[in-house]
Amino acid sequence: MVDPKQRRAAAAPPPKNELAALGLVNRHPMHGYALRQAIEHMGLEEWANLPTSSIYSALRRLARQGAASVTREREGQAPERNVYHITPAGRERLADHLRHALSQVGAEDRLFYLGLAFADGLPVGEILSQLERRVARLREVVTEMKSHQRKMRKSQPGHPHVLLMSLGGMKHMQVELEICRRLVDLFRSEPDYFERFEGVSHGKPGDEASGQ
Repeated sequence: MVDPKQRRAAAAPPPKNELAALGLVNRHPMHGYALRQAIEHMGLEEWANLPTSSIYSALRRLARQGAASVTREREGQAPERNVYHITPAGRERLADHLRHALSQVGAEDRLFYLGLAFADGLPVGEILSQLERRVARLREVVTEMKSHQRKMRKSQPGHPHVLLMSLGGMKHMQVELEICRRLVDLFRSEPDYFERFEGVSHGKPGDEASGQ
């Protein structure tokens, strides 16, 4: 008999921003500034591709759904501010999200590869242009992540699992960068690449009309 917890873990993947939001407030209640600091300290925007605004949005949604709660609190002479707390329902949801994230090998974040599968819907010249743009951005991201790794080694020497998470994200980006470089070389060397295949549009919108 399948464990209900494992069945839930195998369901649809959880939103990344929701997992991060719940994980942050599960450690301790946080106001906006503390959240920003934690997100920056962990490098979530870089290696997890999670904008701070996305995590805030998830927290507001979670509060409406009862997985988080919000209180108004004041520290010293500072103005009151919203402080986010996790609820029992939120802890249960976080546990399900973590079971999925840690156990499932799926196709999350594979939109790029899905696009490649149907790339023949664009002219090769445009495919090249998009890939070259992606290569440039990936180089920037890898450079940023290497810099962040150096900072993390100094600021979090006692948290090797955090360093390994960041390293894993960077390695993923490096692999994707290498794939994109090879694709650029392929399409540059074979501008008629898709002509080998039958039943594809070769990036010529309107071809379907001529076949009617």
